[in-house]
Amino acid sequence: TIILLIFFLSFTSVSKTIHIDVEGLVCDFCAQSIEKVFMKQPGVEKVNVNLNDGRVIIKMADVFQDDEDGISNDRIEKLFLDAGYQVTAIMR
Repeated sequence: TIILLIFFLSFTSVSKTIHIDVEGLVCDFCAQSIEKVFMKQPGVEKVNVNLNDGRVIIKMADVFQDDEDGISNDRIEKLFLDAGYQVTAIMR
């Protein structure tokens, strides 16, 4: 059973979820542009933009990108700034 567990764990990826509060997300175009930007980043599996809450939820594969959390807060903030939005909080 230990061998089966090791085999299973070697093919199971663990995802990390990042919650980001953002100012200025008001329309479907905003959501689509953010989704497009983040889906181009290595390790990003899913992006969910909630316009009502001004929150973006990013699901990351457990892969190294910038640091042990996958994508660094600095990169997240820069991607949003480049797209014209201001990050107010990042929660992991």
